[in-house]
Amino acid sequence: MLKKKKNKSIYKIPVLPGDSIFAPAARDVYRKAKVLDSQIKDNHQFFRIQFESTGTTHYVSAELCYRVLKGIIVPLEKPTNMKQKFCIWLVRKFGLIEV
Repeated sequence: MLKKKKNKSIYKIPVLPGDSIFAPAARDVYRKAKVLDSQIKDNHQFFRIQFESTGTTHYVSAELCYRVLKGIIVPLEKPTNMKQKFCIWLVRKFGLIEV
C-alpha cells in the first residue's frame, strides 16, 4: 500500500507585541485587541492581550485569534475549517503574505 506524505510545514503568522488582532471576547464574538506579550507553553502560543474597547487584559491561545491582512481575516494558527483554508489560499494566491 502507498503511504500518504503528511504536510509537515509549520504554519505560523508572526505576531509581535503591539500588533492588533481579533481575539474572542465571548462565544462567537471577536473584538479588536492589542498584544502585550507572547509565551509558548507545551508547543502552543499564548498571548497576553488588552481589549481596546474595555481595556481589560486576558491570556488567550493563538489558535483562537485572527489577524487582518490586506482586508482578509486569517487565523494565526493552522486553519481548521474550509472557510479558513479558503481565506489562506486566497491570501497566498495573490501573494499578500508568505506563511
